[in-house]
Amino acid sequence: MKEIEKEFYAHLGLLSIQSARMEQMLHLIAAGLMAGDQFISRTVIQNNNLNSNLDLIKKLNQFRHGDINNIQVNTVLTKIRAVQGQRNLFIHAVWREPNEVEGSIEITCSDMKVAFSENERGKEWAEQTHYVFDIQDIKMKIEELKEIQEIEKSILEEIKGSSFYE
Repeated sequence: MKEIEKEFYAHLGLLSIQSARMEQMLHLIAAGLMAGDQFISRTVIQNNNLNSNLDLIKKLNQFRHGDINNIQVNTVLTKIRAVQGQRNLFIHAVWREPNEVEGSIEITCSDMKVAFSENERGKEWAEQTHYVFDIQDIKMKIEELKEIQEIEKSILEEIKGSSFYE
C-alpha cells in the first residue's frame, strides 16, 4: 500500500471512530434524559438509529427546564444534523484509491443509492453520485466530530449532576 493510501485510509478510519463515539454519546444522552429506570430507558432506545435518537432527544429536551442547558442540547442536535448526511456518505460510500493532486491527497467516493431527479432533460434515475474530497476535508470533519463530542460530554456531565438523574 502506498503512503498516501495509508494516510488517507487512516484518516477515514479515524472519522469512522469519531462518528461512532458521537453516536454512542448521543445514545447515552437520550437514556439520561429519560430519567428513572435505566432498564426502561435503554430498552426504549436499544435499536434506535441516529435520526430516531435525534428526534427523541429533541422531544425530551422540550420538557427539561432548569436541570440542563437546553440551548446546549439544541446546539448539539443542530451540529449533528449538519454532519449527518456526510457522515452517512463517508461511512457507506464506495471509495476509490487516493491520488496526489497538486500537492494534496484527493479521493473520489461514490454514493451507490439510486436517486430520482428532474432536470432540463426530463426525469432521470441516477445510480451513482460521485464526490471528491481531499485530506483536509476529512481532517475538518474529524475536528467537527470532536467538537460535537465535547458538547456531548458537557451535556452528559450536566445530566449526571442533575436532580432528575437520581
